[in-house]
Amino acid sequence: MLGATLLASGCARSSVATADAPASAASPAATNCEGLDAIDEVWTRQRREQLATQLSRQAGQWPKIAVDTLVSRVEAGREDWRARYAAACEAGRPEVLSCLELSLWDLDGLIDVLLSGPPARAASLWSEVDLSLVDLGSCERAEPPPELLPPELGQELAELSLLVNFEAAAAAERVEALAAEPRVAEHTSHSLRVMSLELRVALAKDDEAAVDDVLGRMRVAAARVSAEDAGTRASMAMFEALVALSRGQLQEAARSIEDGLTPARTQGDAWVQLKSLHMFALFYLNSDHEAAKRLLGEVIALSTQVAGAESPHTADVQHTLGELYMKAGEPELAYEPLRKARDVMAASLGIDHPFTLLIAKQTFNVLIDLGREEEAFYAASSLLQVHEDLYGDNHPDTAEVQAMLANLLFKRGELEQARELLRAAVEPLTAAKGAGDPSVIGLVSHLGGVELELGNVGEAEAHCSKALRLALSLAEDHPARIDAENCMVAVRMTKANEAR
Repeated sequence: MLGATLLASGCARSSVATADAPASAASPAATNCEGLDAIDEVWTRQRREQLATQLSRQAGQWPKIAVDTLVSRVEAGREDWRARYAAACEAGRPEVLSCLELSLWDLDGLIDVLLSGPPARAASLWSEVDLSLVDLGSCERAEPPPELLPPELGQELAELSLLVNFEAAAAAERVEALAAEPRVAEHTSHSLRVMSLELRVALAKDDEAAVDDVLGRMRVAAARVSAEDAGTRASMAMFEALVALSRGQLQEAARSIEDGLTPARTQGDAWVQLKSLHMFALFYLNSDHEAAKRLLGEVIALSTQVAGAESPHTADVQHTLGELYMKAGEPELAYEPLRKARDVMAASLGIDHPFTLLIAKQTFNVLIDLGREEEAFYAASSLLQVHEDLYGDNHPDTAEVQAMLANLLFKRGELEQARELLRAAVEPLTAAKGAGDPSVIGLVSHLGGVELELGNVGEAEAHCSKALRLALSLAEDHPARIDAENCMVAVRMTKANEAR
């Protein structure tokens, strides 16, 4: 999960020096080298066991892979973290100590969010899990920071930076309390990050007045930061674009994106560059496909260099490129990046990870668009097997895949198999979405069409008339209503022909 929140997410660990906080200031822990054992307080055996228990409540193999990945990253990074902390302490480098403490707060916040929310939330945090304590070397390039927040406030900021992506409105009171904390307000870098959380809350509430107020305060605060700070400039451009896009102001968003690209490319941390440029490319998807294609090519090259060609982070960008080609109506170009993304995500996150399954469905749809029905059949059959293993037969997600495969079987003339899958899909999808949902109406119409092809006119009429009755609440030009009407027309024509 990227989230348009570089300031909010804590991606940039090198805090900026500001006019209201001397560059030489450091936290008490950093000054007295008291934080060497802090990582052992964050990463305890009890929390590891709690994580394993929490995620085991979620079906599938991917939760265990997520826990194993986090354990692997932290265990590999823990001694590196301690060694760097001790070396920085001995060398008198408070900026490195502060950066390391920030990385620890990010880990602590990640664990809290994983433990406090539904187990499925971990699926959206695969990137944060995979990058835990990975890029500690960037702290060696950290600039002198302002005074760090006390641990309890820093940990709250790190947790809210993730939580706001899931429960922005619910987190509003905690964000408001953090924004009112004097120790936050007196340091521009911290207050900017909290203001970015306020902005996300205001956007989630669709409160335009609050959005304008927060964005205005952010502009004032950002102006006090050194003009040389590329991270802040890139982040502010990102938030300006985010607000413009939320209001449908595509030209303003495009200008903000252009303003942010140069500072995004010049940030010292390669991972932050990668996330920034990927986010700007995502923004371009809504306004300029050609610009998005060029930028995504640049981001894929950067991600391959930073993370590797087989990294899920590179696959994430490949997926964005595939989606772009799908939007542009170019399935022949969409297939390869989607296939690569699907295969890498299956290997790294798990074959049953929600993101892997999403990409697999998109890949199937592209194969259908390309007329590659044999490949599509095997892709859908494999996808159905995963869903049946994961959820069982009577589940809406399984039903959606059953309907996908049924459509393909119908095209192949395998009518009885298509009817069996459609019958199995109707009940769970109706229970999940309601009988009047367009997708359910379309499913019932399709079942009627299959019955008609099999010569079961009575069964076909029952399904088609039901679909048409439900579809009357839809607009006359809605595809589901048109399908239902066509279904009934076909039934009437068949009955008329039989009566002759």
